[in-house]
Amino acid sequence: METSGKARDTMTDSTGETAPTFLVNNRGLKTLRARSPLKKYVADLWKTRHFISHDARAKAMSAGRGTILGFAWIILNPAIQVGLYAFVFGFVLKINRGIDNFIGFLIIGVIYFGFMSSGLNAGANLIQRNRGLLNSFSFPKASVAISTGIRAAIDNFPAAILAVVSALLSQFRDVPSWTVLLVLPIYLLLHLFITGLVLIIARITAFIPDFKSLLTVVTRILFFTSGVFWPIERFIHDPTLAQIMSLNPFHQYLLAVRTVVLDGQVPQLFTILSILLWPLTTFAFGLVFFWKAEHRYATIK
Repeated sequence: METSGKARDTMTDSTGETAPTFLVNNRGLKTLRARSPLKKYVADLWKTRHFISHDARAKAMSAGRGTILGFAWIILNPAIQVGLYAFVFGFVLKINRGIDNFIGFLIIGVIYFGFMSSGLNAGANLIQRNRGLLNSFSFPKASVAISTGIRAAIDNFPAAILAVVSALLSQFRDVPSWTVLLVLPIYLLLHLFITGLVLIIARITAFIPDFKSLLTVVTRILFFTSGVFWPIERFIHDPTLAQIMSLNPFHQYLLAVRTVVLDGQVPQLFTILSILLWPLTTFAFGLVFFWKAEHRYATIK
């Protein structure tokens, strides 16, 4: 904000003395409630890429801070979940019958589904949690959501490696295939998909906080319909229903990782197209959907 070099007028203050008043040049100032055209908005996002990267890296690996084990909880949490589900579904319910390498199947299912469910929850109330930052100055608010997606990719990487290594060790008699290397592009596409979900859910929960409760129900439904514990085709015998459930992107990502790690094969064409198109369309839609309410986020309480 600039001021003119000399007083425009005078006024009397509480002490009876005259104080100068100044003209304020407000050219170049932007309101916090402004919404740029989409093309300029995307360009502004690119300009803030260094802030996005720094913010993501600064907040990454924060799970467990203030605890005795600290960073170790990033590994321990998924390991404990895998152990629990292996006991319940493998030992108690005997779901493992007929599934080759049930332990590897379960490890990948639980850990990689956890990435996606955490992404859903990360978008909930994202605007409210960052209200101070969003109200401080004018910048593309989607930066915060994108930073959250990048942070998730950093946080989840150790657990992702643990899942792949553990799954391979559980079938140590088989020589790992080169297809294991395909986990990296699948992982990146998965987190692009997660970032799109964060953008969508961040806007919805900003104006409809009750959606957070519904999100818990949706996550639970996806947990039992994505093939985390068993192959969908094992229990779904209706071809139409099986085809509908196979469209679930959560299921397709689990299937892709299991195929390249456990089976040592390249995923089928349908799966490849699914894991490519879902992140691209979800991120593009999420960005536009989030941008349309850009001018309203500064008013969120």
